[in-house]
Amino acid sequence: MQISYRQKLFFSFFLVFTLFTSGIIVFEHARERRYRTEALEEKLDIFADIIHNTLIHSNVINGNQTLDSLTILFPENIRLTLVDRQGCVLYDNAIKETSRMENHARRAEIVAASKDGKGSDIRT
Repeated sequence: MQISYRQKLFFSFFLVFTLFTSGIIVFEHARERRYRTEALEEKLDIFADIIHNTLIHSNVINGNQTLDSLTILFPENIRLTLVDRQGCVLYDNAIKETSRMENHARRAEIVAASKDGKGSDIRT
């Protein structure tokens, strides 16, 4: 069976159109994912600022009670971990036995925060 000139032209245009459309879909998907990640990081930065300011300005003896009362105001799926400069976990709202937790000093977000003052790492 011989393919006519019109059919060859149609298939060529169809292939170019399909590749172009696929490229746009992949690009838009990556851009949407990046946008959502940035929006989430902005929200988490706001939560971190609230917690930081509360801890700095409160004269409460037991900081864990202050943090527990703050986490009630945040969405349920927010995990709050407070780490000192050496990487020791001081507080975690999901785990009560923080003394058994591993040192966080080598985690990517902690290393970045030590260098730049801010760090994040997305795990799946």
